[in-house]
Amino acid sequence: MIFINGLWGVEITGCVLKDNIYDIYFNSAFKITGIKYSNSINLPYEHYKDKKYQDVFIYSKKAYLDIEKNIKECKEKKEQKITKPSYRIFDFKKLSSKSRIANVVLNFDEDLNVVFGVVKKNNFYIVYSPKNFEFINEEFKKEVSDYIVKWWKDKESEGK
Repeated sequence: MIFINGLWGVEITGCVLKDNIYDIYFNSAFKITGIKYSNSINLPYEHYKDKKYQDVFIYSKKAYLDIEKNIKECKEKKEQKITKPSYRIFDFKKLSSKSRIANVVLNFDEDLNVVFGVVKKNNFYIVYSPKNFEFINEEFKKEVSDYIVKWWKDKESEGK
């Protein structure tokens, strides 16, 4: 199932620079924090124990160039009306952990891939976004979380 909302890719709706680290806002729906720039975009990693993981990926050249342009001209933009990007499940990995049962990669507008964690607790599913990805629109957050949970439940029932 693909939701066709944003046919032209994610739209950058804001940029904040603090201590040489950028936060980029997309579609007034979510932001990616902790981005560094030194002749190329360096997306943040999450650290867990002695390993580091990248959970946000730029999927298209267009998105890379848009992000780079906005970093170079970083200006806070005014809040705009949310324009929900389209999204779809890009990939997933079932995990052997007792709590975090899967990583699900969601693709936004064919521009960005973001790894979400799925946790099962007492037959209840919770979706966790990476530390450097933050929804700024609660309605969109609920919509995406519900989509991932429904997709995962369907995937689980196929395996039985």
